[in-house]
Amino acid sequence: ILFAAICVCFQHEMTLAAIVTSGNVEPADPATWNSSTIGYVGKTGDATLDITEGDTVSSGKAYVGYFVHLGMGVVTVDGTDSTWTNSSADFYLGYQGSGTLVISNGGAVNTNGGLLGYFAGSTGVASVTGANSTWTNTSSLCVGHNGTGTLNVAGGGKVNANNTVIAQNSVSTGTVEIEGAASTWTDSGNFRIGNAGHGTLTIRTGARVSNATGHIGYESGSTGEVTVDGSGSKWTNSSDLYVGLAGNGTLNIVNSALVEVQNNTLLAATAGSRGEIHLDTGFLITKSLFAEAAQLTGTGAVNANGIVSDLDLVFQTAA
Repeated sequence: ILFAAICVCFQHEMTLAAIVTSGNVEPADPATWNSSTIGYVGKTGDATLDITEGDTVSSGKAYVGYFVHLGMGVVTVDGTDSTWTNSSADFYLGYQGSGTLVISNGGAVNTNGGLLGYFAGSTGVASVTGANSTWTNTSSLCVGHNGTGTLNVAGGGKVNANNTVIAQNSVSTGTVEIEGAASTWTDSGNFRIGNAGHGTLTIRTGARVSNATGHIGYESGSTGEVTVDGSGSKWTNSSDLYVGLAGNGTLNIVNSALVEVQNNTLLAATAGSRGEIHLDTGFLITKSLFAEAAQLTGTGAVNANGIVSDLDLVFQTAA
């Protein structure tokens, strides 16, 4: 009886290990990975990796959900000081298969760049939830490269990147939702929603996004839509904002939300593009606005501190 009791205790301690895996993880023990390791979670079969209790994992390249129809990988980084650091720009959620990343309760993932839904037919899903939960990308972040990418930030989660693309190529679909006060997305570069594919960005219930230049509908044939919804919700562009550069762009500003553009806001910037801004008790603050009257709909406020251009009508506000 005493021996049986000891065995039960030992098994219970093993289940509380800070790094726990199941299924097809290669190399098999992530605790031994380092900055030169090519790590797979779900290479030829389903797999999970849990990093908890303040433990850390390091890798060079990482693939979560590698082979089509064979690899489905799920990685969870949960709890204060629990960290996964990937030193290469090759960090794939859904390379050919399906990859999921969950960062929660103060966990952190540090990458040199990330790609969600890399090949056509692949799926990449990430969520960053809870105060101080952080995904930091020192390089670009792509949500939907040729496949489908989804990223949710909530409850005070934070994403940092340097050039973000939602829906990179024509066959891709990308969706980003950021919600809740203290939830932020800070991009030191540019933000493209619908680069060549179909991209959507939703900022609501007090969340905030900031970047340099914003593009909604970047290339010909692309579709981009951004919705900023709710009091305290804010999208800041420190340079220009294009609503339809060469593609089709829609910006919705509703329920007392704010979009601030420190330089120019341009709608349907090139021939063949389409741009629209819908206001529903929302606010747009911009230096200069280049738009036709028909491209602005709804009830709200536009504060343009520089040139306002509507086809042949151009006037300058008083200094």
